[in-house]
Amino acid sequence: MQLRNLLLFFLFAGLLIGAYVARPYLFPPKPAPEQQEEAEVKPDPKPKSVEPKKGVDKPKDKPKPPDKETTKLEKKKGGKEATKARELVRRPLAEKKLIKLGSRDRNSPFHLQVVLDPPLAGVRSVLLNRFQQADERGLPVWDKDEEGKKSARPLMLVPPEANLSQPSHLLYHYGSADSNHPLDTLGQHQPRTPEPWKLVQKVVTEEDPNNSGRKRQRVSFQAETPEVLITKTYTLAEGEYHLGLEIKLERRTVGTNEVRFRYQLTGAQGLPVEGKWYTGTFRNALIGRVDGRNSVNRDLQDLRQVGHGEGGEEILRQGDYFLRYAGVAVQYFASVIVVDSDQPDQKFLRQARPTLERGILKGRFKGLDPKTRTITLVLEDKTTETLLVPDRFLGKFMGVPPEVDVAIVYRFDSYDPISKTTPRVALDVRGGAERDATHALWEDDVTVRVSTDEVVLTTEPVVHRYLLYNGPVKVSQLRQLKLDEALIARYHDDLRLDTLTDYQSPGWPGKIASSIYFTALLIKCTNLMHWVLGVLHQWVPNFGLCIVLLTVLVRGMMFPLSRKQAITGIKMQALAPEIKKLGEKYKDDRQALGAAQMELYRKNGVNPLGTCWMLFLQMPIFMGLYYALQESILFRLAPFWPTWVDNLGAPDMLFSWSKSIPMISRDSDFGSFLYLGPYVNILPVVAVVLMLGQQKMMTPPPADEQQAMQQKMMKYMMVVMGLMFYKVAAGLCLYFIASSLWGFAERQLLPKKKTEGATPDTGPTPGTSSNGTARAEPAPRMALPAPSSSTAITASAPPSGVVKEPTGVGRGKKSARNKRRGGGGREVPVAPPAPETRVGKFRQWLRVRRERLSEWWANVLEQARKK
Repeated sequence: MQLRNLLLFFLFAGLLIGAYVARPYLFPPKPAPEQQEEAEVKPDPKPKSVEPKKGVDKPKDKPKPPDKETTKLEKKKGGKEATKARELVRRPLAEKKLIKLGSRDRNSPFHLQVVLDPPLAGVRSVLLNRFQQADERGLPVWDKDEEGKKSARPLMLVPPEANLSQPSHLLYHYGSADSNHPLDTLGQHQPRTPEPWKLVQKVVTEEDPNNSGRKRQRVSFQAETPEVLITKTYTLAEGEYHLGLEIKLERRTVGTNEVRFRYQLTGAQGLPVEGKWYTGTFRNALIGRVDGRNSVNRDLQDLRQVGHGEGGEEILRQGDYFLRYAGVAVQYFASVIVVDSDQPDQKFLRQARPTLERGILKGRFKGLDPKTRTITLVLEDKTTETLLVPDRFLGKFMGVPPEVDVAIVYRFDSYDPISKTTPRVALDVRGGAERDATHALWEDDVTVRVSTDEVVLTTEPVVHRYLLYNGPVKVSQLRQLKLDEALIARYHDDLRLDTLTDYQSPGWPGKIASSIYFTALLIKCTNLMHWVLGVLHQWVPNFGLCIVLLTVLVRGMMFPLSRKQAITGIKMQALAPEIKKLGEKYKDDRQALGAAQMELYRKNGVNPLGTCWMLFLQMPIFMGLYYALQESILFRLAPFWPTWVDNLGAPDMLFSWSKSIPMISRDSDFGSFLYLGPYVNILPVVAVVLMLGQQKMMTPPPADEQQAMQQKMMKYMMVVMGLMFYKVAAGLCLYFIASSLWGFAERQLLPKKKTEGATPDTGPTPGTSSNGTARAEPAPRMALPAPSSSTAITASAPPSGVVKEPTGVGRGKKSARNKRRGGGGREVPVAPPAPETRVGKFRQWLRVRRERLSEWWANVLEQARKK
């Protein structure tokens, strides 16, 4: 009955998990109307010092609203200028024209190297020099110098190849107060057009006013709109994992009329996904709101949700909660826009929304139109899609024959006010096996865009300050790098970046877990695992051995409970024949059978639910270690020397069995239940085999065919669980293996089960207390005779009043062990049983309460049977 209920529980839990995973597909979020957060293509009126394009009206003394001017121009020109702009893709600048802050050197006091794109005042790349790069397989990447020596390649968190045409952290402004689409004039730069941003202050090195004795680098850019002068200033200080950004807004015109201004700031793009064949965390959007008490309300939108809706849900400032941060996170790292807490006004952001920057379309290629630079694709749902092709990528599509199934990699262009759509720009085409191996989770890229309220500009400038955080998603892990404690406290407590990880899961499961405080317990256990592993690593340099020591420490602390669980299992095995007889006796009355079984358990001091304690007690620890391995930058790329494991945070990857096995390792089968990846992982197999052996050792023999079937089902479920956990981290497999080996050793130290001559416990016997433990008597007594057919374990005095003492053995544990084994020696009288001294008052209280609970349950079953 209990196994059947357990099976039903696992089935119900699996259905809930499956429903939650399929939620974005069954109930996709409604995309914002007309891709609200995309930049709109509208020519911005140029200042008098800049010569406008040919055919575009010069701005008058009193300029008209940009929206009206753009509408007039589109009607006059037919939108040709906008279409021409979308046909071009900005060519990357030469390396010498880029601006660099920080250093690539690992030993530099700067922890970041940031490359800026001057014409757009955006971020081309961000490098973390103290972390090593990992490839898409999850293996470390090495560089070689001229002498052939290997060195760790630094981690490129914001890669340059994903930010060539559109760098990260661009600024767009809105043309009018009621506009839903920002103008793209400050975020677009084509050949033969003026640069929208000018370098007004080159890189200078100065004393950091916030950190005495440390240096910081600073650079500034300026851009103009008809009425506002915008200054973007980037700062990078030594020892910090954020890039400071200051946006200064000044009024250009003099007058009494109000000048209102709104802008949009984009997030980072192209964060790399490590180990894409095994990870379950891709590019997720995180948006956090705080109130006056610094309490956090965090929203997480995963890549599936954002990609399916071609844009995520808009998060607004609401009530007392205002936007604190918004960014993108992968498994170990994050790039986040954070509103600086060290400024008078922190509530200037109105909204934040994840947007899809790059995606894929699969369908049948219909052809290329060289005149309009467009291709036509018939999608799998029979709809037709037209994509623009930039001149740079035109050659990739020239030789594609029609009526061929292809996958198109595209990015979104700026919003088109004529068609009121957001056109797609084709970047690459893939056919054949490469098409099948292309997946949205691997190709889709998201960012988060934040928009401000209207700023009323007077004679005084308005300044907004941000922190562009680029570092571990678990900010407390920075303590392992010996970072300044005050800086960590600022990240963790003041800016509340701890909630990037330490927060409840999204949806109703997370709300339920949080309401019963399971989330808080899990966060405490996870942080405790981080701390313990960090302390162990100070003494043991190998992280694999740290995990083994952690397992021994945890199982050692739980030894009293696990021992009691094992003894309960032994007693239940001894009671199996009696249970079988009860099953035959009450085979037609399930209620009477349950009552009789509970009575048998009560008389023999067995709690059938006692074996579940260890499972529930270990669950927070197991889950805490699982999340610790998923978050820890210490286990990332940490080898387990001298084994083949190069990354304890990834599967062990003993050897590759290729990507050509159908349903198993092909990239086209990624996402299916049977997909195991291109590597043979031996540690999960060893862990499952050991758990099966431990299950067989602890499971009593079946009393009937139903129990035998249930035990077979449990074995099959263990195999299924092995398939599900085939791609878990090697460090977690080490925990399973060490825990199972501990269980085997612990089982050998327990008394063997009796199969003959045991009697059911019919109550307190002479020499025992009511709970079956030995108690003091004035003189040794003989045990009462019992039926020989019973196999239950009883705690009674020796039958003869004498016992053999092993010869030549003194006192201590060895003497006691020989006595239990019945070693030879002289016969001595049995001493009166010593009073119980090892069982404390608390354990005694628990035992009494358990017996009362068992009696109450037996009475409930008896009353139900009578009714």
